[in-house]
Amino acid sequence: MKQEGLAFFADVHWTIAAFLIFLSFFVLMVIWVSKKSNQSHFQQMAHLPLEEGGSNESRQ
Repeated sequence: MKQEGLAFFADVHWTIAAFLIFLSFFVLMVIWVSKKSNQSHFQQMAHLPLEEGGSNESRQ
């Protein structure tokens, strides 16, 4: 069964290229999300559910 599944990955170059694209995208997203310039935005968003008043209460 394992050999049948691995038969679809005969072209190793494409498999490695796809893995490297995925890995680089993942690493770049982690770096982008954890940038220091985004910390103030994240702090503001973290306190939104705790604030009273605002536009969310009028919808309920």
